[in-house]
Amino acid sequence: MSYDFAIWKRAESAKTAMLAEVYAAVCDDRSHLAMAPFDLPALESVLKAEFGDYSVDADLEILCYPGQTESVCWMIVASPYSAAGDVHARLVPIVLEHGLLLYDPQRKSVVGNKRPPCASAATTRMP
Repeated sequence: MSYDFAIWKRAESAKTAMLAEVYAAVCDDRSHLAMAPFDLPALESVLKAEFGDYSVDADLEILCYPGQTESVCWMIVASPYSAAGDVHARLVPIVLEHGLLLYDPQRKSVVGNKRPPCASAATTRMP
């Protein structure tokens, strides 16, 4: 049994109460309206640089399971329970640097759950 983390990008319209719903959708290989697209290959590249190439070496500290639909993507990161604290500590800066969200379904905790700026607010300037 592994300790799992989920990574996705929060949609502008997402509510914090939707986290468990999004995780359930991800586990079923489905998208959710609280998710937004992001550069999954870039995330995979950074994770492989940090943890090693999990796609060829199953003995590493993590295994990653990317998923996507036509509109959004996500990543499940699995680690042994004994390494979960270390993996979490190493994932947090990566996730925050990429503007993503890290969900821990075991603890029902989240990092990076900051509402993205509204597109209209970002282009509006005060006189």
